[in-house]
Amino acid sequence: MSELSQPQAFDSEINTSNTLLKTSEITRLTCRVKNVMMVLIAIAICVPVSADEPSVLETPPGNRFLSFESDEQDFSAKSVLYQGDSLITDPTIPVPEQKPRILPISTNLSFVGGDRLSITQTQIGMSIPIYAQPGVDSSGPDLMVMASVDFGASFLEGDTQLYLPGELYTAGGGLKAVKRINDDWKFIGGFNINYKGDGEATSDVINLSGVGMLQWEKSEQHQWMFGVVATGIDDLPVLPVVGVTWKPNEDWEVSLGMPQTRVARRVHWFGSHQDTWLYTGFLGAGGGSYAVRRPDGMDDLLTINEYPLALGIERRSFRAKWFLEAGVVVGRQLEYEHSGEKERLGEGAYLRAGLKY
Repeated sequence: MSELSQPQAFDSEINTSNTLLKTSEITRLTCRVKNVMMVLIAIAICVPVSADEPSVLETPPGNRFLSFESDEQDFSAKSVLYQGDSLITDPTIPVPEQKPRILPISTNLSFVGGDRLSITQTQIGMSIPIYAQPGVDSSGPDLMVMASVDFGASFLEGDTQLYLPGELYTAGGGLKAVKRINDDWKFIGGFNINYKGDGEATSDVINLSGVGMLQWEKSEQHQWMFGVVATGIDDLPVLPVVGVTWKPNEDWEVSLGMPQTRVARRVHWFGSHQDTWLYTGFLGAGGGSYAVRRPDGMDDLLTINEYPLALGIERRSFRAKWFLEAGVVVGRQLEYEHSGEKERLGEGAYLRAGLKY
């Protein structure tokens, strides 16, 4: 009996080994298919749908949690972004009489490369108005409420001292509103609830963030903002919002604030009929906090910090907008909350492009 049991045990070990190999191969194939699908989705979203009416529904893309972006709309609340999720997106223009036939979708693709860490990120989102209280004049509604949904994926590669997950995901949505108080003051508020993790961790996967601030339009040339932003980032949970936008003439815009500073100049490289702007500055703060399952099976919270300094060009239009940014990121850092591990990274190259409908 003992002589027969040994071959049977050996065969059992071979079968177990083959099963593990097949499982590993299936897992790698699934990851590859997932990466390809993410790229195909981002490309597909970039194909515009023809329309006669301009769309006023848009979700600004990006991985910055605070950003002041100007638009050519009349009653515009400046955009406030965080962690790649849209919080406020200039929703304060009148809803058109006819339903727009352009998909209210935004998409962007970004890359940050460095010696020890490179991150490729793709993101898509959609924002739709759910309530509008008409104003007494034609400058826009007194109250606009919008709902948004978004999904993003980041692919990490590098040689760091800390454990580095291969993929990170963001999925969720939120509500945002702009309320006209009087001719000079507006209240801007909103919140987002997102899943942020590597797809394996089960602790700390829900990320909450929000904003509450006042906008004072002193004149057509000066706008001030005061308030706070809950970023949802572990080591930077709350930031004050203090900023001013100055428009000395139709061709210049200067936005000074915390944490973004930006100077923009209108250019006519594509013809006078195109509203194209060249800009530069510190473009907010990037990164975010994600739930990660470490190799030992424990869940931890990974925070990625980075601050882009870039030169960009954007086209502003009611139908569609596009932008392209290139520069460097500074202050790069990885940190795990529970283990307390931290690693500072060197500067990296920065490239980001996107479309808004």
